[in-house]
Amino acid sequence: MQKFNFNSTTRHFRSLLLGMMLVFTFVSGWSQQPLAYWSFEDSLGVADSAAGGNFNLNDLVANIRLGNTAGQVGQYLSLDTLQSPGQRTLDDSLWLHRSAVSFECWVRPGQDMSFGEILGWGRLVIRIGETRLLVRWLDERGFAGRNSFFIRLNGVGRRDPNYLRDGNWHHLAVSFNTKNGLAKLYVDGISPPGFSKNIGNGMRIYNSPTIFSFTPVGRSHFKGDIDEVAVYDSELSAEMVWQHYQNGLNHQHYNFVLQPGQLPVYQPSVQGAINPLEFPPGYPFTTLNSLDMLYHYPSARYRPQDTILPRNIPWVNDIRTLANSTNQALLGPIATNNAAQAAQMTKYLAQEYNYYLWLGTTASAITSSYYSSPAQMGYHLVPVADSFPELPRFTISNWHQLNKTHLFPTRNTGPFVLSAHLADTFYVRDINGNVITRNFWAWPAAEDSRADTLANDGRVQAYVFIDTLIGHLANNRLDLIGENGEVLNPRDTNILRRDPRIIQDKGSLAWDPYQSSRARKFRKIYSDIFLDHLDSVQAPGLPRPDLYWYNVSGNQGPSRFTYDSMRTINSEIGGRRRASPYYYPQSPARWRFNGNNILPGFQEVIQGRATEISLGDSMYLPGISPGLNDGVYNAPDERRIRPGQMLGILKGHAMLGADAYNLFMFNGTNNRFQGNWTVWELLVPPLAQA
Repeated sequence: MQKFNFNSTTRHFRSLLLGMMLVFTFVSGWSQQPLAYWSFEDSLGVADSAAGGNFNLNDLVANIRLGNTAGQVGQYLSLDTLQSPGQRTLDDSLWLHRSAVSFECWVRPGQDMSFGEILGWGRLVIRIGETRLLVRWLDERGFAGRNSFFIRLNGVGRRDPNYLRDGNWHHLAVSFNTKNGLAKLYVDGISPPGFSKNIGNGMRIYNSPTIFSFTPVGRSHFKGDIDEVAVYDSELSAEMVWQHYQNGLNHQHYNFVLQPGQLPVYQPSVQGAINPLEFPPGYPFTTLNSLDMLYHYPSARYRPQDTILPRNIPWVNDIRTLANSTNQALLGPIATNNAAQAAQMTKYLAQEYNYYLWLGTTASAITSSYYSSPAQMGYHLVPVADSFPELPRFTISNWHQLNKTHLFPTRNTGPFVLSAHLADTFYVRDINGNVITRNFWAWPAAEDSRADTLANDGRVQAYVFIDTLIGHLANNRLDLIGENGEVLNPRDTNILRRDPRIIQDKGSLAWDPYQSSRARKFRKIYSDIFLDHLDSVQAPGLPRPDLYWYNVSGNQGPSRFTYDSMRTINSEIGGRRRASPYYYPQSPARWRFNGNNILPGFQEVIQGRATEISLGDSMYLPGISPGLNDGVYNAPDERRIRPGQMLGILKGHAMLGADAYNLFMFNGTNNRFQGNWTVWELLVPPLAQA
């Protein structure tokens, strides 16, 4: 049989880095002065150091704030959610009268990468989106037409769709020369091939007031941070762009006098070809079914007596997808065959690769046919659990996916905690008692009789899901319950502060610890109900099952609460309490930084580990995934992470204290009906653990 080879991937790993840069020396001494330059360093943050015109904050229609010293260079401008349509203008006395225009800035896009305008000067505009960049030029009639060009973000390096949304500051510059008709876009000092376009010479620049434009049309507005904005009535030279990029990297303001240096010549990043030795024989048209592939995978197995390391968690949705043996949908006999194979795979993973034995999820187990239909996993999993009672058992309770109609037929579907149809007192209200939003409950609801309604979610979990599962097992024991927990997220403090009851409940606490402490109470009210019930129905003398909450960590991102308030919600497994961050390195640009993005990079994990270790939690159990085609990064296999790369990254986690892994969202391929070549995703975590 052809062998898999993780080590061979190192020959290709280097090709994923940014392209090498050739250099030549440029002449120094001449200057290129801006027409306007805003560094946001004065007390009001509006002064134009080029004396062209101050920034007019009164025109802004957004939640705007000036940062302290966290910009690329000192203070910066931060733009949050827009309140109403409009555009932000500068002093109207600044007009364009020349045959060229350029602007540059440092930007740090926020989590919402909507297709919005970052900067506009006259009628030259740069926009940023999830899958493309746009440089648009409008003529004096206001038409764009042939005078726009798109840059598709569908490659690697600066064309990677995650390159600009990695949580770092990036330098952008745009220039347009009407004499030769050349428009150029620079990203981090370089204008790669395809980042320029000749849109025709002889075009006259439209004389309009200068516009620092954030025009919201639907979602068409930019949300993020901006620093070091400079505008020119000349064509910005490539040498000056590179110098200003280097200035910013050194946290220095722009130097408009060219210094001696070297201008790089960009060599495009090259995507390495897939090494077939990392994949099953015949890839991508392998004829092995997933079960045989798992049995014959060329890697070491765990011995039964190896019990020092904690078990890995198989947090899967529908493992039948991975068990596909043909390029067909999960219908009829195919589904039955896949379910039977998938059950055998879960047993093999528990016996040979130190996983828990997975026994299903809430969403599937509440289906009446789950344990009676041969096409369903439950039908095959229960006999496995009964035949091998020594295997530790794991099940998933998804709070977000609960269906309360099972116990309360008159209620709408979904969990109570997400219901928008309860009494007004459950929601955030203004001083007059009027509901501001029904999108989430007010945090004080955890402190009074309203908590009993919250406990109904725990009752659904206990009396529908757990009772059904336990009722089918000969040995009614569970060892670990995994809870998603994404039903609760930090709420917008601008909304919360409008409710006097919340202000009173918060007291002297800051917003982050207040929301975290209340979220912990919400979670415990819910989970204590079904854990207590499980204690009463499982076999006498058995310990209380452990509880693992996904996404409890020192990472402070948009969906995370403070770790010091939330850490004890996770059970001590094997005498240790562990954080549970998540990390999905689907594409190379996601590996290190993601910043404000909801998907943290390795740098954020490191920062979170510092917090976790300081609180005494030396080990952690991260949720990891090689990613799936999520609609944004819809990449074929050759652009996704490779087996050897995934193994190396998980070993990096091990060096930070990860002694087990929670494999999450593993079954993503570029063909949702043929997942059998991704068996390696199941086996890399235990290999990294070993």
